[in-house]
Amino acid sequence: MSVNRTALSKRAPVASMQRYVRELVLQIDSVVSHAHEELAKNVVYTLPVNFDFAGISLKDAQIYIYSELLRIYNTPEPEGKGLSANIRYTDTNIQLIVTWPAVSIMTEQDRETRKRLISRFTI
Repeated sequence: MSVNRTALSKRAPVASMQRYVRELVLQIDSVVSHAHEELAKNVVYTLPVNFDFAGISLKDAQIYIYSELLRIYNTPEPEGKGLSANIRYTDTNIQLIVTWPAVSIMTEQDRETRKRLISRFTI
């Protein structure tokens, strides 16, 4: 096989970047899960800015990884996470802000029963 720029670019380590994204998603999911348990409605996750994938420029790695994270978190279930994610650039870092909707802990019937109870004891 001939080694040239075109041949090398076809063998770029996209699979390595995909594995990296999967690992990053697991870390972010853990932070989201913990924050949700603490009754938060969003998290701010500081993203890495330096990547070292052989044969891929830093700029391309950043664009690929950040866009994959946005795709994964913003795509509706079951293909994605069904959450809301945005990127924020600051003077010192890049942040992924993940937000999720409030969850209902009651059925409509439970809610009405509790509202009647509150009304009964309101002075």
